[in-house]
Amino acid sequence: MGEQTGEASVGTNQYADDESGRKVGPPGGAVITDATLDKEANLMAGTMLNLGHVGNAKTYRGLPAGKHLTTLAAKAKPGSALAIQLQRDIGAVKNATPSPYSQWRAVNQGFVRSRGDALRVVGTDFIP
Repeated sequence: MGEQTGEASVGTNQYADDESGRKVGPPGGAVITDATLDKEANLMAGTMLNLGHVGNAKTYRGLPAGKHLTTLAAKAKPGSALAIQLQRDIGAVKNATPSPYSQWRAVNQGFVRSRGDALRVVGTDFIP
């Protein structure tokens, strides 16, 4: 939960490939849906599994933020954005299978990251 795009982004746009390298501004790419957020969570869990990061607190930088969000989500009203995100993340970890990616990077780095050979899903570029 500490590094992926939140549920509140559903209905907004992600950055398109041709927006790479520009100063951050309103994205003009595809609309973000629950399905794209599911894909991002599944790819993150699979990449973490590849690298031995699932359950290894020493290697996952998003763990502190994720623990905080998990605590908040566990207390959140059912159907709220945080509760939905927690359910998504639990499902992704429970069903994790290795992905073809070795790392990920945020698309927004103060500028729009150049995608290169990465797969862009919502706000994350997955790098082979």
